[in-house]
Amino acid sequence: MRPLLVVLHDRPLQSLRAAARFWEIAPTESAAELTGLLYPILTDAWQVALALERLGELAEAALCILAERRLPLSPNEIARTLGRDEGATIAVLRQLYVAGLLASEPSGEGPRVFLPNEVARVIQRLEHERSDPIGPDGPLPALFGQLTDHELLELAERYGLAVIPSVTSRDQALGYLVSRLVDPTVLYRICTGLSPRARQLLTHLESRRAPIPLSELLRDRRWTFGELRRTVSELARYGLVWRTFEGSARCLMVLPTLTLGTSSTPTPQPIDDVSVTTQAPPQAAVLDLLLLLACSLRSGTAWPRESRPPRPLVAAIARQHWFWEDASDSLAYFIFLRRCAGSLGLLTPQGELARPRLAAWLRASFAEQGRRLFRVWSATSDPRARELLMSLVQQLRTLRVGAWYDWNEVVRESLGGTSSEREEARLQELEWLGIVQRGRKADGTRAIRLTSWGGWALGILRSVPQIDMRALFQTENGLTLELPILTPEITWIASQLGTLQSSRPVPTWLLSARTVEDFVRTELRSGSFSLSLTDLPNAVIELLERALGSPLPSSWQESVRAWLAHSRPAVVRPALAVRFASTSDRDQAWALLEQVVESITPLDDTTLVAWLPETRARRTIESVLRKGGFLVELQDHAGTDHRTKR
Repeated sequence: MRPLLVVLHDRPLQSLRAAARFWEIAPTESAAELTGLLYPILTDAWQVALALERLGELAEAALCILAERRLPLSPNEIARTLGRDEGATIAVLRQLYVAGLLASEPSGEGPRVFLPNEVARVIQRLEHERSDPIGPDGPLPALFGQLTDHELLELAERYGLAVIPSVTSRDQALGYLVSRLVDPTVLYRICTGLSPRARQLLTHLESRRAPIPLSELLRDRRWTFGELRRTVSELARYGLVWRTFEGSARCLMVLPTLTLGTSSTPTPQPIDDVSVTTQAPPQAAVLDLLLLLACSLRSGTAWPRESRPPRPLVAAIARQHWFWEDASDSLAYFIFLRRCAGSLGLLTPQGELARPRLAAWLRASFAEQGRRLFRVWSATSDPRARELLMSLVQQLRTLRVGAWYDWNEVVRESLGGTSSEREEARLQELEWLGIVQRGRKADGTRAIRLTSWGGWALGILRSVPQIDMRALFQTENGLTLELPILTPEITWIASQLGTLQSSRPVPTWLLSARTVEDFVRTELRSGSFSLSLTDLPNAVIELLERALGSPLPSSWQESVRAWLAHSRPAVVRPALAVRFASTSDRDQAWALLEQVVESITPLDDTTLVAWLPETRARRTIESVLRKGGFLVELQDHAGTDHRTKR
């Protein structure tokens, strides 16, 4: 038996992609990223249970045999043990292999299959639940008894317990969870913080008040397999759903103490006579986030976490006409967007662009991006802050879309006190996200109203609000290209090729020879679009046409070719010249260095030139030469610093 991580790393990229399609994971070109996405799914009992229901009874029986034997078996041996046809067994084993649940190895008698260690433990756990199921009316301690120590402590921490590793005991976590999960107020706050799809499923389950077979949920056409497994996992993370059995059917049941009744929290009353102080497009935050990332790439400057924006990035931002024109504190707004980008994984802690995550982000619609922004805003690791945020979100869901309310009353009812500086910051962020619009009452105090965009993000409205998403491309010589619909991908490309000149009423980018040449320089440095440098004009034209989904007008094609007519890319790369005492020494070092250096070329009989693809390459070259018996002397460009290393 082998660890799952090792088995996944041994799989070819094509096999990992097939597993990703089975689990309905967003496609990616990185084998390492796919492995990282698949591992937590294949080790999660809920995900595996749903997969088994999807694959059928024979698949589960085959996995049980392998989990019990803990040895590689041939398909024929499995078929004989199950008393089933070998052809049908092979077909099921092939499905299990595609899903990533099964691994194979060659043998003298043909391929044999086995379960990775972690998957075997998940299957044994599911079988134990079948032999000793917990009923819908079982006590909470019996439910928690199904969890491992790690799962129990993690759940308790999610509900606010300060867990100290190796100190907090299982009994302490159990007692804390029982006290929290019998409190209707706590459960109500947890439920209001869920995603709209999770609340929809939870309401459906709670209305039935009886276990629902997983097979019935899988047959429901309102859910894709990927949506269902993600939604069930979200509910399970808070202990809101559990597995049980009715006869031989594996079922999903709601936490016995859960009641989704009407909250007793007073609802703020609408008010009149409010003057509007600010009005920004509801999608401003998602557009500005893309602009910030584009400026970071164009300036070639990283923005590390918990630091102020670097000057080159601020200068690049200043040349853009941001969507949020009325931000009273632009620095706070940029820092807020940087924090969101880090939470979404679009920027690394060092402040560099995370390209695979960005590619997936650009495929999402503006509406979905806005909802994800709202979710990362409302997520925090601080239990107290998380509880306050959930309470505020709960109160927002009681408001009527489009009606004005006293902000102090909303804060007082949700947080049990008057508005403070901290809550004022929350109001500012909610406005930046387009969730609320701010106004002022006649006496000067603040008022808010829930926008249509906010109503959709909070799950109040079922359909995405219709928003004018047209855009314009313009050139300095008067050409105009109207885009009937603006997408995240077009926004990203436009922000690379041009400068945003205006955002209202229609966002307009100005493309010129200078901005396109700047884009080429950025592309040479970053390789974001993998453009062919042999024919840059056609490469840029094809990039625009792919994003627009239609041919570029001939006048625009001529302009692009004119802008790039004299652009002949030349890439300057740092290199290290190493001089040796003889040609034989040079050749010996050449053999050593070509194994660790991307490219190495002889300059003359005694000199090698090694290209430096990364900052640590010079140190690597020094280390390899010293280990090979060479005396290494380092000289700077002026030849004044001489350090001899052995």
